[in-house]
Amino acid sequence: MESPPGLDPGHRWRCGACGNLTRFDVESTERVRRFWHLDLSGGGTVDAEERLEVSVGPVTCRWCGAADAIEVVSAPGSMAPSTASGDGVTSGDGVTSGDGVASADGVTSADGVTSTDGAATAR
Repeated sequence: MESPPGLDPGHRWRCGACGNLTRFDVESTERVRRFWHLDLSGGGTVDAEERLEVSVGPVTCRWCGAADAIEVVSAPGSMAPSTASGDGVTSGDGVTSGDGVASADGVTSADGVTSTDGAATAR
């Protein structure tokens, strides 16, 4: 299963206003490299795709519409620590994270947080 843009594997969003864990509107811009396998008629399929850059904007709860109460928490069964229990840093897009740590590989969220695994970390 693929992680949505803005989430590292083992994490998920949670709306602190209503408790929603499953439905969110996520604004993102992605730059990708695709390997297209074309047939002789010109039709084709994508055989491989690589995310080169991901910019994540606002994350909004689909249930209650809150944009200022979205937290990043550990998914059940993951060994990843929850990032919502740290320093409570909240970015302009309303997504709260506790680590405030950024590293560089060209994948950047709208608030300047980057990750090393090909997906920006929502904050």
